[in-house]
Amino acid sequence: MFLRTLLKSVFLIAIVAVAMIGMIVPSAFAYTITDDATGGDCSTIGTWDSASRTCTLSDDITENIIIGANNIVLDGNGKTILGNPNTEYSPDSYDFDRSHQYYCYGVNQSEPAIKFNAKTNLVIKNFNIKNWCNGIVGTDSINNILQGNTITESQGGINLASSSGDLITQNNFDDIKETVIYLSGSDFTISDNVIDDSNSLFMDTSNLSGFHNPTSLGIHVSGSGVIKGNTLASSESGFRNGIIKYGGEQVTIKNNNIWSMKDTGIDCSTFCNIFDNSIIFGASMDEDYTDSIGIHTGRYTSIHNNIVDNWEIALKIGDHPSLVFDNLFQNNLRAFTLSGSQYVVQNN
Repeated sequence: MFLRTLLKSVFLIAIVAVAMIGMIVPSAFAYTITDDATGGDCSTIGTWDSASRTCTLSDDITENIIIGANNIVLDGNGKTILGNPNTEYSPDSYDFDRSHQYYCYGVNQSEPAIKFNAKTNLVIKNFNIKNWCNGIVGTDSINNILQGNTITESQGGINLASSSGDLITQNNFDDIKETVIYLSGSDFTISDNVIDDSNSLFMDTSNLSGFHNPTSLGIHVSGSGVIKGNTLASSESGFRNGIIKYGGEQVTIKNNNIWSMKDTGIDCSTFCNIFDNSIIFGASMDEDYTDSIGIHTGRYTSIHNNIVDNWEIALKIGDHPSLVFDNLFQNNLRAFTLSGSQYVVQNN
């Protein structure tokens, strides 16, 4: 009798404990979109068109989406995927570690709002994404389009690794704490995106100390492709770095509007064709101005027909050979800093 009573008590305690755990720690859940009759979980969050393999959201959601098949069109329809950050921390604009803990250690942990792996011919468009560790993450994928999305108040924006033939275009970003667009791969196009940090306004336009803890990096690529027509920051805002390219593959960087960066407007390690960019620093210069650089490159670069205005150093080349011609360098403290030899510099 005693043993039976004891076992019953233990059983009841276990039930209560499980119930309490369920109340305290909500279970993470993800919607998976596939190409079956209902689009996987698509019918739960929107409408599925099997003929075009299109899933269109009908309401805002608070859980992330996994794309589990090729040739899927995922249309956010202007709806929001709202993350669940760790409310024990505040996204303090002055404290990078606290913002990382806030966005990446909540209910969703380090999950992105949308993710896919080893997929081809996806279209992800028209989403509003907010309060996630990363907005969209893809790996080992080919020929995907990310278009017309708005990603705000998150730790990272779009991250595509080991990809080929991807197009990232006409997206809007604001208040991203780390890298806004990261892509490693080949034959990519990053075009016509608007990247800003409206929380990083100049407090005092007379010097760079006016920046609140800004976005770390606008666009970071490793591989071959084109970066064109993007707008980074504005005349009243700025962040740390505009465009950074690493690796030995050829990249074309053209027709971008890049505003105030604490460190560098465009930084290319090697093999870049940089032309028709407008790189303007919006803050006033004084003797406390730090070493901001409009364009910083390594070897095998062509730099032409750019406007570089109001920087500490307009152009810094750390290796050779390089070709520099037909640029307009104005209102900079120093026009050139050149290391090495084998340069052609003319008509600037």
